[in-house]
Amino acid sequence: MGERAERVFGKKNFMELYAVFSSPIMYRVQTETGRDLGSFEQAYVDRLVEEMTSFLLGGRPWTVEHVNHGDKTVRVRPAPGGQKPSWGGYIPQHLATRSVSEFEKSFSRNGYRIHTSMRAQLQ
Repeated sequence: MGERAERVFGKKNFMELYAVFSSPIMYRVQTETGRDLGSFEQAYVDRLVEEMTSFLLGGRPWTVEHVNHGDKTVRVRPAPGGQKPSWGGYIPQHLATRSVSEFEKSFSRNGYRIHTSMRAQLQ
């Protein structure tokens, strides 16, 4: 950001620009008796179908009985078979690149020079 910009605008004004991703919401996976088996990200839980979806967790197959979004829990029962869970990850680089680009434009219009890479710092 540069020392001059930090002195003028303050470091705390730009903290949100540095946080370009957030932690995923997690759901606890529990048996009918309430025993915790593990957890899943909400993106995976949103694709589960009660009484139909079966998956592997802890080396065993489970069928979804109920998803409780309020408590962030997935209740399961043993199943004859299941599939390995999979989900895609969010790629924050695109958002970060765009945010930094807009940030640079804003500061350069106001006469501030910003170093965003080692190469830029060496020039």
